[in-house]
Amino acid sequence: MRKINVLNIITGLNPGGAEEMLLRTVQGVNKNKFRMVVVSFVGGMLKKEFEVLCSTQVLNIKSTLKFPLAVVKVHRLIKKYNVAVVHAYLFHANIVARFAAIGTSAKVISAIRIKQIEHPWHNWVDRFTRFLVDIYTTNSESVTKFMINVCRINNKKIVCIKNGLEIEKIDKISADHMLRKKLGIPQKAKVIISSANMRRQKDYPTLFKALTLLKNVHLIIIGGGPLQKEYELLAKSLGIDNRVHFLGFIRNFIEVTKAGDAGVLSTFYEGQPNAVLVYMATKKPVVTTSIPETRELVKNNFDGLLIPPRNPRKFAAGIKKVLTDKKFTEKLVNNAYKKVKKDHNITRVIKETEELYTKLCAE
Repeated sequence: MRKINVLNIITGLNPGGAEEMLLRTVQGVNKNKFRMVVVSFVGGMLKKEFEVLCSTQVLNIKSTLKFPLAVVKVHRLIKKYNVAVVHAYLFHANIVARFAAIGTSAKVISAIRIKQIEHPWHNWVDRFTRFLVDIYTTNSESVTKFMINVCRINNKKIVCIKNGLEIEKIDKISADHMLRKKLGIPQKAKVIISSANMRRQKDYPTLFKALTLLKNVHLIIIGGGPLQKEYELLAKSLGIDNRVHFLGFIRNFIEVTKAGDAGVLSTFYEGQPNAVLVYMATKKPVVTTSIPETRELVKNNFDGLLIPPRNPRKFAAGIKKVLTDKKFTEKLVNNAYKKVKKDHNITRVIKETEELYTKLCAE
């Protein structure tokens, strides 16, 4: 049986939800059936991990002015590798992939992993180039509805493949017991983890204001982003800079999360937040804003706490609740772990992805 050649294209290779899911997919697919190639506009921390797994190329496309060049380069790679399926992740890579596949027999999968609320013009571009896409994949029912209602995508062209984690692998990883010492956090202090890149969407100001209402609680931020300097200044202006620890992009995020006491996510909109799944898998109580995407994962007061957006006082109260009510927190953690293990194992994601590739190539 001939292998199906799949070219995966993404905008960058620093840790993030889409990048981590692509990495897990490349790791997990059946190598006897699929030959995976990864192409990225720019490099990043994950580049070496991808290179161990498959052919990985960085195009060095750092400006939208170079998108025509990106289209040409990807088109050549599709022909070079005799690609049957182009699987694109994130907006800019999605658009380049659609035009690059013109004139080839490659099927195009466009992975939509977030609701484009902050950049509505993305939805218009999506709508007007949808004829170049064979299948859209989403990672939540909320994103699926958004694509149907806002981008006017035919529901028959959408396949929802929800995020998954390597639960068994996570179970075997130990907490970073030296974390507090390395960061100068007192042993008696409580530690909350926020694994989210620093963009407007993640609403760190609400989280910081909530922290001002809590005593002896430190916040560890996993992730980088364009607003880091701004948020460092905000933390200082609020007088909590000695309790907020910016770690940037790291690979030992599981060890760090396990060293914390709770996982938090203050966000306006998502696709399906990997951060919440990681908190559940590492048995940390979840406190997150109540939006459609998080409500698909968390049942309030059963396996996590859902807080109204932009409400620092209620966010602080939720954090205090999970840090002080041991019996309540134990219930949340146990229920959340059972859910993530049952519904969000990477094995299911790999199976559904392989089935999609096979079905597309059979048409």
